[in-house]
Amino acid sequence: MIRLTMLISLLSVAVLSGCADPYRNLYQGMQQRDGIANPAAKPAENPMSYDQYEAERKKFLEQDSGKNQDSKPAN
Repeated sequence: MIRLTMLISLLSVAVLSGCADPYRNLYQGMQQRDGIANPAAKPAENPMSYDQYEAERKKFLEQDSGKNQDSKPAN
């Protein structure tokens, strides 16, 4: 019984760990690393959250894809 409970617990942890957003974790880790690597550098007053970064990134990608479509020659 104990082995079954332990097995179910380990499987649920393994499955749920896959639900985390790896890009969000990477973004936050890079911000932390910059703070540790450059402690003398003044941090931004209002650092951009991952959600703000993602929204801005999507906006720029949409603008860029619109420019690329306009510049393609017609066949």
